[in-house]
Amino acid sequence: MEFIKHSHLNGDAVIKSNPEIASLWEELVRCISKVSDDELISYFNGAKRRAKSISDAINSILDQKLIECGWTRQSRIFKDRDTYEGTTWTLDFSKGIKAESESPTGIAVEVVFNHGEAIAWNLIKLSLAAENNFVRKETDIGDGVGIYVCATDALKQSGGFDGAVGEYEKVLKYLDPLNAKIIRPIVVVGLLPPRTFKIEHYPDPSKNGKTLGRVVRL
Repeated sequence: MEFIKHSHLNGDAVIKSNPEIASLWEELVRCISKVSDDELISYFNGAKRRAKSISDAINSILDQKLIECGWTRQSRIFKDRDTYEGTTWTLDFSKGIKAESESPTGIAVEVVFNHGEAIAWNLIKLSLAAENNFVRKETDIGDGVGIYVCATDALKQSGGFDGAVGEYEKVLKYLDPLNAKIIRPIVVVGLLPPRTFKIEHYPDPSKNGKTLGRVVRL
């Protein structure tokens, strides 16, 4: 898949200036770039649960590619499992790497196709993974960078996404008012639409008011 990006608090500059972080960023970019239209179509058409959008397809294919590259899935931010339990306190993916200084560094990733109301919290989680605080960390990317992956408005339209999904353009509007809360570098990645197909909605004949999606080749 192709994408556009926006750098918050010099996220791009941190990546370019740190060889260890740059190598992780390049690995993430390769995984995103290798998500092909044919893979998305195959997953979408082959899924047991008929879907409305390609969000599950993107999530599952990217999940597989990152795990194959050694990324940790659903990594916990904090060590205290009794207090900070559940997916509220986890990151979709993370990968640490040893820096020359021996201090922790790495990249934390959130792949977000859920309701726009969750934008602020998902951004803050990425910052938490890099901040110094009084809670023992399980995932500590230190001087690393958080990556927020989401759909652009164009992908929302062509990929069959629900209108309530928080798109790239909306995410960028959160960065200025949350500037004092998101104090670590972040790069927002906006996924672009597939080049060879789109998702067309049609009424589900078995349920009133529900819609499903089907692939339409371009």
